[in-house]
Amino acid sequence: MATRLISKYNRYNLLMNFLILFLGGICFVFIIRWILIRQLNQDLEQEKDEIEEYIAQNHALPNPMSFKGQIVSYEEVNATFRKKIQNEFRFVKDGDKKRNKFRIFRSLRFPVEINGKIYSCKILRSQAETDDLIQIVLLCSFGLGALLFVMIFISNRFLFKKLWLPFNRTLLQLQQFKLSSQQNFVKENTNIQEFDELNDVAATMTEQAKKEYNALKDFTENASHEIQTPLAIIKTKLELLMQSNNIGQTESEYIESAYEANIRLSKLNQALLLLTKIENNQYYNNEDVSLINITEHLLDQYQELVEAGHITLKKDFEKDITVKMNSSLAEILVGNLLRNAIRHNVDHGFIHVEIKESLFRISNSGSTIQGSTDKLFDRFQKESSSGKSLGLGLAIVMKIVQNYGFHVQYTHEDGLHSIELRFS
Repeated sequence: MATRLISKYNRYNLLMNFLILFLGGICFVFIIRWILIRQLNQDLEQEKDEIEEYIAQNHALPNPMSFKGQIVSYEEVNATFRKKIQNEFRFVKDGDKKRNKFRIFRSLRFPVEINGKIYSCKILRSQAETDDLIQIVLLCSFGLGALLFVMIFISNRFLFKKLWLPFNRTLLQLQQFKLSSQQNFVKENTNIQEFDELNDVAATMTEQAKKEYNALKDFTENASHEIQTPLAIIKTKLELLMQSNNIGQTESEYIESAYEANIRLSKLNQALLLLTKIENNQYYNNEDVSLINITEHLLDQYQELVEAGHITLKKDFEKDITVKMNSSLAEILVGNLLRNAIRHNVDHGFIHVEIKESLFRISNSGSTIQGSTDKLFDRFQKESSSGKSLGLGLAIVMKIVQNYGFHVQYTHEDGLHSIELRFS
């Protein structure tokens, strides 16, 4: 299923914003942490300078202390260990192991010398305040990011809906545009260059389509009329010749053959004109049509043909189907299916007509079709080699079905041919 452009854009946009906010928040926290640790290091350096200044003035160690998260301690060491004591910063853990309570300290260890003795001086400063501050910054960052994420989602949803409103109106006009109604495309000024260009193209295309449609409609109607006139004249002349007593047997056969070809050509012209009108949506004025009434009416008309072929007719009408369509096309649809079942039947065969809820099926006996039936509904495709068949009956059925969104299916097995229509 296709996705709307605004939905797809929102997904990509929100995903990118989420990644940017997430990665940006992480980077921001690391930067803040680096700044705070650097500040701790400077405080430790300052404390070291104060201790060294005190020793230089008093030639004695300051008193050890443990106050407000800061611990200063001293330890006398041998000269051999002096090189191991570096001015280095570390994170150390201190606390009560039994209670499993620990605190993280930032430490600085450095050597001092007093009266020939070497001491290891260690300064610890608690990192609790730094961690608390980092947590607050982290929560604020992600809270602000979540709020921004929600605001972007809401603004995109409503802003883009408003921005795309002219496009949706244009799309609605194109969806409702019908050549047969001869309606004009209303172009509106949107103050957006791309939408204005789209409206210009849509207006030009619809106007051109109407011109071509009218030209094709006029051509088919004029061509049909102009062809029917000479065909009618030829038919009349041939009928006069057939009634004449001054022609021989051979000439009579030629005239009869020409007469049949003339009738066939006239039917072909009418069928092609009908197909063209259906394709151009020239049949409208839809109404509620009863398939049982149409089928009964047509079966009465074809009664002589059914009896002439010694065909057994069975009707199974369970529930009537009322279809919203042009009544003339409904008669053509059912009539073509019935004539097809009669024409391609066998002597002493049968026809079974079923009308159920949303299903119309015609089954008939007949010869087995040789080859594929995939193109049976194409133009000039025939079930048999009958010279009376134009090969357009099922093509007309398919066009009507497609025009109204119905579904048609053909099946055959062991001499049983079935065509069923399903109505949504």
